[in-house]
Amino acid sequence: MRRILIGCWFLLSSFMCQGYEIQIVTEDFAPYSYKENGKLTGISVEIVESLLEQLNLPSNIRVYPFKRTIELAKTRKNTLIFSIIRSEERERHFKWVGRLAPITTALFKLKQRTDINIQSIEDIAEFRISDIQGSAVWEHLKRYDIEVLEIPSTAQNIQMLKLGRIDLTSTVELNFYHTLRVLDYSPKEFEVAYVFDELSSHLWLAFNKDTDDKIVEDFREALQTFKTSVMFKSLLKKYNPNLND
Repeated sequence: MRRILIGCWFLLSSFMCQGYEIQIVTEDFAPYSYKENGKLTGISVEIVESLLEQLNLPSNIRVYPFKRTIELAKTRKNTLIFSIIRSEERERHFKWVGRLAPITTALFKLKQRTDINIQSIEDIAEFRISDIQGSAVWEHLKRYDIEVLEIPSTAQNIQMLKLGRIDLTSTVELNFYHTLRVLDYSPKEFEVAYVFDELSSHLWLAFNKDTDDKIVEDFREALQTFKTSVMFKSLLKKYNPNLND
């Protein structure tokens, strides 16, 4: 017992319950995970907290910049990450628990930029693009040797776009339009320039690849149970009436 108490005290970002220890990490990615009035909330946060309640685990979610979040999840056993896009580049690094919420991943431009007409990945290379380092699009475009300017946040990316310092920026649609509201920018000034079909499905919940299978299965079963509930559908509609499960 003394050993367990010492371990819980030392590992502030983890917890020990049901015979195992995990860490939970996420990023500031509204409306999926963000702070409002000092409290962590969002679509994905509420889902994960519901799973923790099902499993009788305390909520102790740590928020970091995305680059650090994904690095922790890649390198530390029994680390749970959300919300993350499942891609070819990431497949081998994680054990995938399940889908959280549907998404569309896109490039955005100023509507007045009628000179930007993207029909394929190859067309993107002609323009100045920004994104958050380590994002799914950032990883994807690296495969095509397309240079991407690394900017720390969606808000800064959009500000750069509005000022004309970049031509395109990428994120998930719901995150883009939520950030526009925060910045008090009109959505009429912007439009989708290109959709990454291969990165547009759902955000996922995932564990580090070395995580014990028992832990992964516990969370998988809890998520499957939660997604059959009325609460899950209500949660999606709460943040965006157009979202469907």
